[in-house]
Amino acid sequence: MLNYRNCLLAAALLLPTLPAFASTVPGAGAERLVAILVFTLAGGAIGGIGAHFLVKDSTTPLFAFLWPLLAISSFIVFLNQDLDAGNFFAALLMCGIPYLVTFAIAAVPSARRARAFRHQLGAQYISRPNLVPSDVALPQLREILAKEVEAERNGGGQDADLALLCSVQLFGRGLLEDVLRIWAAKTASPALGRKLDARLLCGAGLPATKAFLAAQPGAEAAEALRHLEQREEAGYFAEFSTQAHLDSYRTYFGLEPAQTA
Repeated sequence: MLNYRNCLLAAALLLPTLPAFASTVPGAGAERLVAILVFTLAGGAIGGIGAHFLVKDSTTPLFAFLWPLLAISSFIVFLNQDLDAGNFFAALLMCGIPYLVTFAIAAVPSARRARAFRHQLGAQYISRPNLVPSDVALPQLREILAKEVEAERNGGGQDADLALLCSVQLFGRGLLEDVLRIWAAKTASPALGRKLDARLLCGAGLPATKAFLAAQPGAEAAEALRHLEQREEAGYFAEFSTQAHLDSYRTYFGLEPAQTA
């Protein structure tokens, strides 16, 4: 869920900038007060919400959140008709920098909590330290993943890291029968689509996975195959290694890459 404390913290951190900001706001009295209030609340909301989504999807680049910051800053600056080209960028920076600072400050504690949550997930749901589950653990992993997929499709999914952790372990086992399960998770929601990368379909290797999907009936397998082929053409699988990919996820979930079962 969204951490509202981060939003309030970010808004509070904007208070020292208000005197300087007020000098660029046109009008007087109530108009200026409203503009200052909007500046504070918008900065706090963007800082907190941006931190929330950045943590939830760690692969999202920072620039995805810069455009609303700059858009709001530009709008505020353009309210002042007395600004000319010479001092426009100075005013823009004065409005925009507090947003960036509060966003960064709000993101730091959220990132720490997210890492702790991933490590907690690892302790609870990891079958083996090397992320290659045993035969006994497979049914439970598949059941958990199916429940997460259903919840995501209904708009009530938990943190995407749980579905990711199950998918990574199925990837580590490398059974072709799990390819479409992982694909179902990847396509369950935009959040999972970003969280689960295409390489997780290829625990058995790219050629074997493509051959398996080509032999399967139905639109779902055909769509998954097209997706893999597009990613392959884009160079996404260059130097792809199942072992290296697992190592990256061991680090992500707080395990040592050198650990073995």
